[in-house]
Amino acid sequence: MAAKVRGVEVLGSLTRGRRLDAFVCVSSIASVWGSASQGAYAAANAYLDGWAQARRAEGVFALSVGFGPWRDVGGVTADEAAQLARLGVRGLGTPAALEGMALLLAAGVAHGVVADMDWTRFRPLYEGGGRRLLDEIEGGGAGGGAGARATATAEGDLLAELRRTPAAARVVRLRTWLQRVVAETLGMSDPAGLDVQKGFFDLGLDSLMAVQIRQAIARDLGITLAATVTFNHPSVRDLAEHLLGVLGLREPVVIPAPEIPAVDPEIDSLTDEEAAARLAMHLELEGALE
Repeated sequence: MAAKVRGVEVLGSLTRGRRLDAFVCVSSIASVWGSASQGAYAAANAYLDGWAQARRAEGVFALSVGFGPWRDVGGVTADEAAQLARLGVRGLGTPAALEGMALLLAAGVAHGVVADMDWTRFRPLYEGGGRRLLDEIEGGGAGGGAGARATATAEGDLLAELRRTPAAARVVRLRTWLQRVVAETLGMSDPAGLDVQKGFFDLGLDSLMAVQIRQAIARDLGITLAATVTFNHPSVRDLAEHLLGVLGLREPVVIPAPEIPAVDPEIDSLTDEEAAARLAMHLELEGALE
């Protein structure tokens, strides 16, 4: 964080009073909508954005560009790039990145974003918790949370299959499906190797991945779950049991009827006075035994 904060301050001080063609800060999309486990990085880039806007308020030109990940340069590994792509954040080619920066320079703005985004994929994931930052993005789908936008059929193939499956085997089928969904979300190649009892977040699941799992459930099972479902039921085993209950497909628990002692036929022939006398005698006997 210090490198960006101190760096822009030093450069700003050294160039103050000079006529510059441009002063461009290389920021990141992390300062706009965040980045998992990169709080300091997001804050450092947000400082650049704010610094450029303060500079412009003084009447001095400055531009802070929030770049998405670059394919050709930068510190994004192949695995990270694949994960970002699954979230809808594609890698920028150098020509596209430079063209985007040129457009921002020509527009004369103090801050802008240059990123190659699949909004139809990213927006539902990002707004799964109810955040509405991207309402004015074109091509990103209708507003609202992921649950509200999910278009799931009430009788999906998986749901129909579960209803046909014997009650005792349903949980196994649902666990297998959840294993595959979670493994795909995590980028694992072998779903069978995923421990159904291990916590989602111990497996490496983050909040955006949790939204992906909820979307898969909405798509294939036709139910919309609370945003906290993966926190409240934090493993494949626990979530499968919960889903069966929500769907009304849990195996019914048979509780045996209590045994009712046989009634002495003689009691039916007693008068009220005789029954009261016998009850009093029984209670008196119980009291003596105690």
